[in-house]
Amino acid sequence: MCCPADRFAAAKADGGSGAKLRLRAILNAIVWKFRAGVAWRDVSERYGPWATLHNRFRRWAANGTLDRMLRAGQARPESAGDIDWLVPVDSTILRAHRHAAAAQIRGCSRLHRTAPTVG
Repeated sequence: MCCPADRFAAAKADGGSGAKLRLRAILNAIVWKFRAGVAWRDVSERYGPWATLHNRFRRWAANGTLDRMLRAGQARPESAGDIDWLVPVDSTILRAHRHAAAAQIRGCSRLHRTAPTVG
């Protein structure tokens, strides 16, 4: 067994290699979904029905299984100093929401300004 996900899958499997492979495929699908940034419905059908993947993700997130797998996967590289926790963010790829452009002018927004009264 080469990685913590395999050890986790082996512990959860009922002894058959099919169950172990299925759990590994579900984990791969979850990782691919978040890496690609797609909706659950757009996950490739080779991983199985999207609803099954979504339900398994929610269950694993709620009962702490994903946290345990993440900690197990990070333990060896972190102890060896192979994980760099600093993540650079380039501000040229960040955009403000479109409503951020409507700045406040003298206490009222541009969108709700009333016409001046004649008098």
